Amino acid sequence: MDYKTRYNNWINDPELDDKAKQELLSIDNENELQDRFYTKLKFGTGGMRGIVGIGENRMNLYTVGKVSSALALSLLEMGNWVKKAGVAISYDCRHMSYEFAYRSASVLCAYGIKVHIYDGLRPVPMLSYAVRHLKCAAGIMITASHNPKEYNGYKVYGKDGAQLEPENAEKVIKYFSQIKGLKVPAMDIKAAQSCGLLKLIEKSVEDAYYNKVLNLVNRKEIFEKVKGSFSIVYTPLHGTGAYPVSYVLEKAGVPGVEIVKSQFEPDSDFSTVRSPNPEETDALERAIKLAKEKNADLVMGTDPDCDRLGAAIRTDSGEFLTLSGNEIGVLLLNYILEAKVANKTLPKNAAVISTIVTTQMAPALCESFNVKCFETLTGFKFICGLIADFEEAKIFEYVFGFEESHGYLPAAFVRDKDAIQACLVMAEMAAWYKSCGMTPYDGLIKLYEKLGYYSNKTVSIRFEGLQGIEVMKDIMKKMRNNLPVEVGKAKVIRIRDYETLMETNIETGIKTKLTLSKSNVLCFDLDDDTSFIARPSGTEPKIKFYYGSRASTKKLADKKIDNLNEIITKKFID
Repeated sequence: MDYKTRYNNWINDPELDDKAKQELLSIDNENELQDRFYTKLKFGTGGMRGIVGIGENRMNLYTVGKVSSALALSLLEMGNWVKKAGVAISYDCRHMSYEFAYRSASVLCAYGIKVHIYDGLRPVPMLSYAVRHLKCAAGIMITASHNPKEYNGYKVYGKDGAQLEPENAEKVIKYFSQIKGLKVPAMDIKAAQSCGLLKLIEKSVEDAYYNKVLNLVNRKEIFEKVKGSFSIVYTPLHGTGAYPVSYVLEKAGVPGVEIVKSQFEPDSDFSTVRSPNPEETDALERAIKLAKEKNADLVMGTDPDCDRLGAAIRTDSGEFLTLSGNEIGVLLLNYILEAKVANKTLPKNAAVISTIVTTQMAPALCESFNVKCFETLTGFKFICGLIADFEEAKIFEYVFGFEESHGYLPAAFVRDKDAIQACLVMAEMAAWYKSCGMTPYDGLIKLYEKLGYYSNKTVSIRFEGLQGIEVMKDIMKKMRNNLPVEVGKAKVIRIRDYETLMETNIETGIKTKLTLSKSNVLCFDLDDDTSFIARPSGTEPKIKFYYGSRASTKKLADKKIDNLNEIITKKFID
């Protein structure tokens, strides 16, 4: 079906309200019209995400209603117990988040499924916790995470509180594709409330969450010890982390917490930043400026749905260094393992989980503690799936998990990235270094000196529109059909193809079956301690290249990555 047919179907659908119809009729740019209708907004393994607006390739009340109907039908396959167990819903501060949350609720209630919804903005980790605490059948989080202000999204969680597993996501996709037209069952919100199908989540649920977070403190005396000499600057970047992070830091007794007031209140336009992504240095610009004024030790920032943590630390020169996701993860991992060893609480069967695109410094660090490090595919749902396997088999005990895209989970009572937990552990780590006469930067350099200088770089290349999708497919096809055996002066020694689930040792020719799930990812390891991975994004129209290296100095490690990136770009992109 071409975009004009899809457009006409919408315009002529009696369910389309007048305001939405006028928005479509006012479009006088053919490219804009094509972009809104050349494809359906897709529901993937992590849910759906797109620009807010009217059209089949946009986030709006109609697409949200249809995916909620598809979710309801997929849940009811599991039995009538789903209706009583219900679905938990939360939402962030983005445009239309409130409306999308209640649209989702009205559709689920129309199918007789009970809905538990927060009374206001709440972050991803508190949604995940509510699903588990209330023993719900599923959860919905309305958010576009760290995407620009034009976007919103719809994340779905399973009964374990983790993002929906691929096989369950396929059921939603199946029903979603079968819905014709814009009309889906929906129940009046007041009627749903009066008959008990729609209920607000009680305060006791978030109180229980906060208590578990506060119990994460490893050295309870440390904050009192550095009181008067230690301070932190925190920014929620206008998102849902404002109250939860502030509350946890205060209750834990973290001294000298300074809040970036101009970024504290929710703001759908994220008006003080180019993008509300704490991975980027400019998003932390105001926080770093305040930290310099207050002579603070640490800067922390969280994204709109508060599942990602960004941080900056003082270097020897006194300037602030914005840390990569890998650097934050390694610092947190080292601190947690050291603290557990000191407290004699590190399990003999302790396990850490990272992903195939996360720094190889993680397994090296784990090895130094005699701790097992597992790798999963990219995405926290895979990390949390492995946590569930640990609990069922009772062979390993989870102590920490992280991914390079600034996602961290110190404790598994939540089954997704949790920046609230991560903020508390990060604050404790910085306070511990302060008490030892060190800084987190000193700690990071000490780790590099011990394990070698690991450098990592992610390069994202966007391909917009219908043509972009084809270009992305061609690039991955080109790489598979022309597998490099040399990159510059380095030889490829191992290739892992997660689409064919085959690992090839280039030197011996031996092929080994990979055990992870099938995914469109190619990994190359080279004989000069470098690697690169090609992976199309599952949520955005772009391919990500992940580069890694290890060397005797940071300068050399960075240079190896820059050379590798230049060669790969010329060979497969230009």
